[in-house]
Amino acid sequence: ISHICTTLTGNDSLFGYGGLVLAMFATAGLGSVVWAHHMFTVGLDTSTAVFFSSVTMVTGVPTGIKVFSWLYMLAGTRDRLWDPILWWIIGFVVLFTTGGVTGTVLSASVIDALFHDTWFVIAHFHYVLSLTSPGWLCFLNDYDHRVTYLLNMYIPLSLFPLRLWLVALVGPRIMIPLSLTGGR
Repeated sequence: ISHICTTLTGNDSLFGYGGLVLAMFATAGLGSVVWAHHMFTVGLDTSTAVFFSSVTMVTGVPTGIKVFSWLYMLAGTRDRLWDPILWWIIGFVVLFTTGGVTGTVLSASVIDALFHDTWFVIAHFHYVLSLTSPGWLCFLNDYDHRVTYLLNMYIPLSLFPLRLWLVALVGPRIMIPLSLTGGR
């Protein structure tokens, strides 16, 4: 995302380069600890639950640094408002932020245990991880002719914003039946 933002704005360097690099390392380090909080629902002692909750909440700081740096860099692209890559980045940031907010809510171990196997947790995972994949495929369809050739399809660039928001709105709804059948 950072490389695309610099290309769109025509800048030579990233805004807040040092902060972005440190944010990536912090996210990787904290993420290797945080994965465990998705594994528990009951049975942890209080100090362990507080540890996982705290580390999960701290993960929001480097993530916020990345999102605000991307948005600041994109502020200079007003003349390219209908460029499909800009819409893809905005869609990614919206979905990524939604996933981050739901993750921060789930960082409280009581709420995580309460919402385990519900639509809220499933939405968190899909917003963070998988909803960017269809958007990426739409992006590749427009910019890479090999994908167009392999999939034997082409959709005009003017419909790109519509496709992106359609994927963002319809994608989570696909998981509702799975959530209802596997929930409590």
